[in-house]
Amino acid sequence: PTHKTLTEMEPRIALTPPANSTHILIDEPGSYYLTSDISVVGDHGIIVDSDHVRLDLNGFNITAADLDWTGDGASLTAECNDSFRRNGDTDSAADWADVCLTSDYGVANADIGLGIQGCLGARTEAAVTVDSEDPVLTCPADITVQVDPGDDFTIPDYTASATASDNCTDPPTLSQNPTAGSTVGVGVQTVTITAEDEAGNSVDCTFNVTVEEVLSVAGNELSSGIILYPNPTPGDITLVNRSAEVLVDATITDVNGRIIQTVDLTGMTEAKNLSLANLSTGLYFVKIVSESASTVKRIVKQ
Repeated sequence: PTHKTLTEMEPRIALTPPANSTHILIDEPGSYYLTSDISVVGDHGIIVDSDHVRLDLNGFNITAADLDWTGDGASLTAECNDSFRRNGDTDSAADWADVCLTSDYGVANADIGLGIQGCLGARTEAAVTVDSEDPVLTCPADITVQVDPGDDFTIPDYTASATASDNCTDPPTLSQNPTAGSTVGVGVQTVTITAEDEAGNSVDCTFNVTVEEVLSVAGNELSSGIILYPNPTPGDITLVNRSAEVLVDATITDVNGRIIQTVDLTGMTEAKNLSLANLSTGLYFVKIVSESASTVKRIVKQ
């Protein structure tokens, strides 16, 4: 007679512990056998979903449990407000502490062994653009104002008359110098307006405020009787007085109101030479004062 082993008559299929610790699924007919003890998390260790299945436990044990098991290392001794944490790399009871451990609720815990295998997820670099563009600013046009003789002019808030825009800050912050409320005398005052955005980018623009005294009869006579020539001048100018006013002095200032030179005109008859040779090219103002009036003339140094 011919003898055959059980394996030769019916091939046997080995069952190994599942990699994900859930359960073993048998969904094909055949003869199966265990090669070791099996421990799974859940209610079922082996699920058979087929007819004509032969299963040999081969002397091994199947243990199924959920996370509320008891045993060594898993006998929880305190109420931790759901903050128990696994402190090992497996789901076995030994990797669960029996005391309350700090839980950061959503913040990564560096003291837990996560057992990460492979690469972390790829990250996309985010480009951050810093605002480096200055605002766009337009100042008011130059203006002329008049004051009574001997009075100063009070600088108003000119920022409302300026226009400004910015690519990020709408609108940018405006400021001016001299500030509103400052007082200036007769002459030309340069006003600077600054626009600044939230990133600290800023831009300036300037315009001139010319302050003139309201001329009296004597002032009108003095203004029409004073002649400065040549204008523009490469250096020297001649001051001619064709009025009946007795002159006292002449003061030369720049566009910022800074006094450049004061000339004594006491005893002057008809003409006086004034030198601008040492001055830089630009616009200057000459204030001529008589015993009863004053007038301001503009002169351009080439």
